[in-house]
Amino acid sequence: MIDFHSHILPGIDDGCATMEESIQAARVLQEQGILTVVATPHHLPGHYETSPDTIRSGVQELEARLYADGIHLALVPGCEIMIHRGITERILNGELMTISGMGNYALVEFPPHEIPWYAISVMEHMVESGITPILAHPERYNMLHRDLDEPRTWYFKGILAQLDIASLFGLHGSDVQRYAELMVRNHLIHLLGSDLHGPISRVNLWRDVPKKIIRLGGEDYFKSISTTLPHTILEGRDIRTLVPPPRYVKSFSLRRLAHAFLGNSIPD
Repeated sequence: MIDFHSHILPGIDDGCATMEESIQAARVLQEQGILTVVATPHHLPGHYETSPDTIRSGVQELEARLYADGIHLALVPGCEIMIHRGITERILNGELMTISGMGNYALVEFPPHEIPWYAISVMEHMVESGITPILAHPERYNMLHRDLDEPRTWYFKGILAQLDIASLFGLHGSDVQRYAELMVRNHLIHLLGSDLHGPISRVNLWRDVPKKIIRLGGEDYFKSISTTLPHTILEGRDIRTLVPPPRYVKSFSLRRLAHAFLGNSIPD
């Protein structure tokens, strides 16, 4: 399995604070069956202006320490980029780190409580410019929780979605868990990540992920999003023919039933 979203590099953002924490997190990941980790420190304008050179240096330093400690975990440079206008141009100019530094896949995120009005057009512009946006943890954006209409449109626009595995186990609340499960059932998730921020932050959930996703989405689907798609992306190859098409599987919910009868009088 490949952990596609982690803050494992020490001292760069709000993730692992020290090299010792990073090594501890890597050891647990290896024990959980993870073979490759994409290091994706934040790039948040005004807060974390993380440069590609800083990320590459951090990966090289941590790799050397892991090798010295006998931890066989491959590290790949990446970045979690807060959505903002001008992303495409900054990527093309080499100012922002993409996945593997190859320039054709980029992990992006939204602010926690809103989807900026320009967000979708920015991602569409990325696609038009040959950069595939991967949206980090969409199940955690509660403004999407009413239905799957928006995530379905992303597939047809060429936008991928990465699941925070903690969402499947209720660590972000029951509403997020229900929506995460619904996205998996409908094959609207394409990559998996722990979003780890420390040595014991969600890392030990990986052992339970295969069984849960296979139950919700099927064994072939799990293989696709845990191995086939991430490997193809890390190699910089085109995945358009490999992305599973969405399914249309409904999920019974008393909340949705109440909404259908009573509309907005039912609180979210």
